[in-house]
Amino acid sequence: IAEHGERIEAARLAKEEAAIQMRHVEDQIENLPKEKQEIDAQADSLAERERSEIEEATATVLEHMQSEIEDRRALEARNAAMAAREAIVNQAIAAAEQSLREGVSPDSERALIEQFGDGLEKAL
Repeated sequence: IAEHGERIEAARLAKEEAAIQMRHVEDQIENLPKEKQEIDAQADSLAERERSEIEEATATVLEHMQSEIEDRRALEARNAAMAAREAIVNQAIAAAEQSLREGVSPDSERALIEQFGDGLEKAL
């Protein structure tokens, strides 16, 4: 009888342990929707953070590109102004050479010099 009593006690203890484990599993199953919501919220947060970082990086690249475009435009404008100045100077030199060859009067020379100075001022 003592042996049967020990078996019964062992069975009762095993049943209690199984019941504890069953409650634990049921608690885990019950918490699955909550855990899923937490995981979904973390995934949404991560996606939002990454989207924000991509937007910031894109904005930075666009600003850099805009700056480069503005620098390029300024360089082109400067090059065009220099080319215009060079053309004015070349015209003035050519006119002066022609006047010297033709023997220009002092009044004509003065007018030519003034015209040259006005052209330089406009180019600057």
